[in-house]
Amino acid sequence: MPQDTLTDSPRDTREFIMETAEGLLFRQGFSGTSLNDVMKLAGMSKGAFFHHFKNKEALAHAVLERWADRDDDLVREFSARSQVLAEDPLQEAVIFIKLFEEWLLTLDTPLAGCLFASFTYESDRFDPAMRDYIKQRLGVWMDLYAGIFERLVDAREPRQPDLTGRDLTETLAALFEGGLLLSRALDDPHYLVRQLRQFRKQLLIMFE
Repeated sequence: MPQDTLTDSPRDTREFIMETAEGLLFRQGFSGTSLNDVMKLAGMSKGAFFHHFKNKEALAHAVLERWADRDDDLVREFSARSQVLAEDPLQEAVIFIKLFEEWLLTLDTPLAGCLFASFTYESDRFDPAMRDYIKQRLGVWMDLYAGIFERLVDAREPRQPDLTGRDLTETLAALFEGGLLLSRALDDPHYLVRQLRQFRKQLLIMFE
């Protein structure tokens, strides 16, 4: 029989369950992760688990929301810092990307990937509400990127006349998603850092 993991509060227990499930979801995917896997690794009984989550789908949504909130906080922090540190929109964009590079290099272990991508690959396992949620949260991030790049395009004429802030936004979003996938597939923890560095250099060439 599993021994219920003791924590300081119900909130701590809920966080512990989500932390445990997040690692499993990254390694095994939604379909490959059972509630028994989560409960066994967390060291708790069914009764303790179902006190916090009614089913596997509810757990997955809570894990995704928690993961997205953390990343959203990070993007907002880097956006705010880049605005404070920069003297012009080009410098703001460069610093914003550089902050991500430096943060990635400080991690003890490489990022496991993107839960948005993982869940999108298994979208047939979820109801439409999950897909709508992923789309909405991705839109929030892209709006933050767009603000930075639209200020840049408005302030400086790019060497490519038809280049828009939205173009740069979509490029950065695709770079993040693809970079995380390739970093994991190639077992190369610095793959995404190198791609961000190249994107930053291209901005300087395009706008200086």
